[in-house]
Amino acid sequence: MLCAVLVLGAAVPAVADEADTQYKIGLALKRDGKLDEAEAALRRCVELRKTYAFCYFTLGNVLRQKGQIPEAIKAYEAARDLLPKRPEFLANLGAAYLRVDRVDDAMRTLEQAAAADPKDPETLYNLVNVYHKKGLPERALAVAEKAAKAAPNNPKAINNYGVALRLNRKVDEAILQFKKAIALAPKEPSFRFNLGVAYRVKGTIDAAIEQYLEAVKQDDRYGDAWHDLGMMWAQKREHEKAVDAFRKYLSVSGDRLRTKERKEIEDWIKQLGGTVEQPATPPPGKKKGKRQ
Repeated sequence: MLCAVLVLGAAVPAVADEADTQYKIGLALKRDGKLDEAEAALRRCVELRKTYAFCYFTLGNVLRQKGQIPEAIKAYEAARDLLPKRPEFLANLGAAYLRVDRVDDAMRTLEQAAAADPKDPETLYNLVNVYHKKGLPERALAVAEKAAKAAPNNPKAINNYGVALRLNRKVDEAILQFKKAIALAPKEPSFRFNLGVAYRVKGTIDAAIEQYLEAVKQDDRYGDAWHDLGMMWAQKREHEKAVDAFRKYLSVSGDRLRTKERKEIEDWIKQLGGTVEQPATPPPGKKKGKRQ
């Protein structure tokens, strides 16, 4: 009987060692970009040791990279439940909630992450976006300013601060921040677009047009920039340019536009003396230029 007990007792560290081995294999496969194999190893890891928080967390990262956000959330939640105060667990879980528009869950979780690590720029960046979605511009501005100070060379943080300033009607200050972001990342079209929006809000149409043109020069499928260009050209009574911009907007948007939105643009084109051409079907790919 004593011998049997000793054998059973030895099985526990053997299982733990195998879980560690699978975790290390999963990490190596993830680094090599072999996500399916990494997922299999990490799932085996958590089967062997259901309390392995970092294995759940890494599994969540792999699933997020594969675009399987609901499954990633389950893995992140398991990691969080095991180690509820780890800031990186909370940060990634909050970001995943945000990806699937679970905004209240994202806000609660990201606030916890920010409390655990007040200077993490990615956490603060995501929290700003949550506050924008919740219609809390003053709270968004406070966090965006904090994020920009924590990461003064991070163009995303600086741009986000500019957006928050603009939404709080501090347009001149926003323009300064967008210019800083552009200086840090001159080839990022969304920063040009946001600067154009700030100039539009300020009423300096020519400056807005200049930035929108730069945005579509950098990315000619930037839908929101083409839309705003159409509006700006129409305001300047340059109807031909406005029609061309609106046609381009329809073309790059394809079937992603709702029927009502498409009809509004088509009506604009007709009012400007143009004709609506059937927009070319855009090549597959992620839509760029989401308005903030």
